[in-house]
Amino acid sequence: MRAQEEDEELQSILSVIKERKSVHPRIQLGQYKLRDRSLYYRDRLYVPNDDELKAELLRLCHETPAASHPGRAKTYDLVSREYYWKGMSTMIRQWVRNYDTCRRIKSLRIGYRGLL
Repeated sequence: MRAQEEDEELQSILSVIKERKSVHPRIQLGQYKLRDRSLYYRDRLYVPNDDELKAELLRLCHETPAASHPGRAKTYDLVSREYYWKGMSTMIRQWVRNYDTCRRIKSLRIGYRGLL
């Protein structure tokens, strides 16, 4: 709840929806819905702008034994089924690229050059 209160964009969207206005200056309101005091974007939970919260969601979708450290596309697919935040694709790409365990385990895809 603290993260929701501190996210200015989320608060502006919520205020427009609660006041039943038809226009927001930056977004299309038809894609947003308010359910149980939570904002949903295209039936996915809108995650406030809190890096710790986003990192925890990425850990849950990337580190679970069932997921087994998937790549960027699969991680994005897992996260985007239930959640949405602005810049999600970029954050997931950076997360997977910089994740220490995956960097150490994955093999390089470049071919080794022969002797000259």
